[in-house]
Amino acid sequence: MDPLESRQRILEAAEARFRRYGFAKSTMSEIATDCSMSAGNLYRYFDSKEEIGAQVAMRCIRGHEEIGRIMLGRRDLNATGKLERFVTEVALDTHERVVKDRELNDLVLYITEKRNDVVEPYTQNLIDLISLILAEGDASGEFEIEDLATTARTVLFACKSVVHPLLLAKSSLQGTEANARMIVRLLVKGLRPS
Repeated sequence: MDPLESRQRILEAAEARFRRYGFAKSTMSEIATDCSMSAGNLYRYFDSKEEIGAQVAMRCIRGHEEIGRIMLGRRDLNATGKLERFVTEVALDTHERVVKDRELNDLVLYITEKRNDVVEPYTQNLIDLISLILAEGDASGEFEIEDLATTARTVLFACKSVVHPLLLAKSSLQGTEANARMIVRLLVKGLRPS
């Protein structure tokens, strides 16, 4: 079997196991058994359970980047609409994982706490996507932005309360959506030309 296919199969088996039993209660040996291979063979593809967990966590949060790319391609929305939909959909996606997929959410929290090499690229990708939306708004005159990179980072930071899994644990779906929209609308007021 192709090494990439083997890695993919391992990640799918690990994700299924983590969803069912949790990251902490899963072992490399169990993941290997789920893949019909030996634990020794599993180590040919991944150095540790944490490395597998990091890859699974990245697969979960990479969906947020796809949401941003979809929003950028929307011709029916202005920059304000794109920003609001992007933040709201990321918040709703995160909320769904927090509520419906607690075991996988615990893995994402663990990895984001332990592995800066996962968090930093993810954060930078979100900032880059927000920058592109803001640049559209700046070019059209919808926004007036002096420093695009700093503004994009500030927007992401301001939205943390509705996109960080730890902060969404006690929020309702409706509350999460309403808060996301309220935060973006307040930010947009500050971005408009004076």
